[in-house]
Amino acid sequence: MIPAAIAMIAGKGAKCASMLAWCALAALPAHAFAQASEYELKAAFLFNFALFTQPIEAASTPVASEKEPYRICIFGKDPFGAAGKALATRMIAGRQIVLMHSVATDELKQCQLVFIADGNHEAAHRASGAVSGLPIITVGEFKDFPAGSAIFNLVVVEDKIAFQVDMQVARKQQLEVSAKLTRLATSVR
Repeated sequence: MIPAAIAMIAGKGAKCASMLAWCALAALPAHAFAQASEYELKAAFLFNFALFTQPIEAASTPVASEKEPYRICIFGKDPFGAAGKALATRMIAGRQIVLMHSVATDELKQCQLVFIADGNHEAAHRASGAVSGLPIITVGEFKDFPAGSAIFNLVVVEDKIAFQVDMQVARKQQLEVSAKLTRLATSVR
């Protein structure tokens, strides 16, 4: 199974190998993965967004220690199900990933990545307001990707999972998105 192969490659600390495996995954049609659901693929994207998005050095928030978990928070109804459990077996920068489900607005500041479920514009507005100016990665799944809603937006285009990037939101969140990601995005603004 492709996500397991990515897990094996990335688990050895090979960022470049992980990126290459992820690129191969992203380029294949979603229907080509009889065993991989849409949210298994989206979970792989979340992992790679976390790998290739870093705080700007001048960020005012201190970097968390390796003992603290890397929190991926689901804001809204959790669509990942079992696909999210695979994320909990992974690590980002030496930190164990913890998936937090149905997180309340006032809890978002403890997250390192926030997934805004259901493409809900009102939820996106609440989430972006709660983490404004903090180095927290935000990811949505909007059909129209409203400006200021998230750094990344996951979409299905011609049976493929693709993503868009809003660099203005990334700068506001004091985050630097790797050029490796922006080159793969369907749009960058």
